[in-house]
Amino acid sequence: MAKRASKSKSSSRSGAASRSAKPAKKKLADTDTRWWVPSFSVVTSSIVIAILCAAILFGLPSLEHRTSKRLASAGVLPTIDWPVSPQMTDASGVPQTWMLPEHKEHLMGLVRRTILDHAARNTYDPIDGSLLRDISTMLFDTGWFLSAPRVEREKEGRVRISGHWRAPGAVVRYKGRDHLVSLTGELLPYSYDAGTSQFHCIHGLTQPMPTHDDGSLAYGKRWQSPELKASLELLKALQTATYFHQIIGIEASNFTSGNDRGQLVLLTDEGNRVVWGVPFDLNGAPLGERPSKEKMETLQYLYEASGRIDQGLKEINITRFQPTRRNIP
Repeated sequence: MAKRASKSKSSSRSGAASRSAKPAKKKLADTDTRWWVPSFSVVTSSIVIAILCAAILFGLPSLEHRTSKRLASAGVLPTIDWPVSPQMTDASGVPQTWMLPEHKEHLMGLVRRTILDHAARNTYDPIDGSLLRDISTMLFDTGWFLSAPRVEREKEGRVRISGHWRAPGAVVRYKGRDHLVSLTGELLPYSYDAGTSQFHCIHGLTQPMPTHDDGSLAYGKRWQSPELKASLELLKALQTATYFHQIIGIEASNFTSGNDRGQLVLLTDEGNRVVWGVPFDLNGAPLGERPSKEKMETLQYLYEASGRIDQGLKEINITRFQPTRRNIP
């Protein structure tokens, strides 16, 4: 927009200079027969160049200022390119975003707040790019992006935001709330009242949430917890199973920190427990504990035989060669 306007302003000034120099243009055409035309043309060209330089030097800053004021009065219209998944499509086959509405609104609200903060400080000027940089920095600090997102200015005050996203993997029950984490365990800037999210919930972590030196939560930083790492890997391994919808979380409170040999328990949608055992595909499992592949085959067999991986019992243990059942009253 600024480029078109500057061209228009430069054209109007150069046009005025051209009209005042019509005789010179005529003589330019006769340079082959009139010996005095070349020197006159040099003078005319110098004047035109001087006018153009003055237009650039004095005209563009005021043009940028006026354009910025117009954009500020019209408001910036942010657009975020939300992440999409090939596995999630609409009726016409167009990939859809996996980002939940509440997360989208939260991020868009942060962008709007950044814009308003600029306006309140009288530093709101999309032309100089400071707003774009601030939006990019703010969004990167949320933890949703693997690297600083790209923020570009478009026509009519529009701003487009794009980047490489972190996908949510689960929530962690910690101090009475469910905190969202990525597929690889980085803390994301959203939490739920306990039991209200649609994500699998991981219980029993003993390590504190990641924080900065000043004590504030470090979004985008990995939650250093072997229990969390093992739980996320197990959820990933089971996510394509036909019975996965019956699993709502993992209990890791009996996980032994430090040696990665602790016990993981699958929590089902009927409030029951399936004792899985050591982390998925762990080398050197305790004597007598079955490999992960056989445990998955057992879950599939139980699901096909009865429709429930927990057999309708309060607890079932599949770590051994013969599943043990316990119906806790």
